[in-house]
Amino acid sequence: MLIPIDQIKRRARWHTRDIALAVIGGALLLVGLGFFLAAAWTLIAEHYSGLIASASIGGVFFGVGLIVLALRRREPAPVLPTLDEHLRAEAARRGVPPPGGQLPMLVEAFVFGVHTYLQIRKRRR
Repeated sequence: MLIPIDQIKRRARWHTRDIALAVIGGALLLVGLGFFLAAAWTLIAEHYSGLIASASIGGVFFGVGLIVLALRRREPAPVLPTLDEHLRAEAARRGVPPPGGQLPMLVEAFVFGVHTYLQIRKRRR
């Protein structure tokens, strides 16, 4: 298989998870902001002033929002192998020796490509 479909699917799942966490984090920020803001502002405004209440509540929500957004990047993005690495891994898995002999590198690459083509052709039949 020339296109590493499994790697592309893994990368797509990672991006889907990343976007889902961002949306959930943003929605939670908005809901929490609505409910908590009214109660906390009233409580702080009774003891201090409206300005201090607004500043302290804004700072808390800003900090929590940054923490949630930072959690998105805890898992690194999967590294996709190059096409050459993928083909060599496929060949090694099937028992085909990797190119490495006394022939010049260009001839080895040509023979490796022909062998890969023949493997793909056999699969289609």
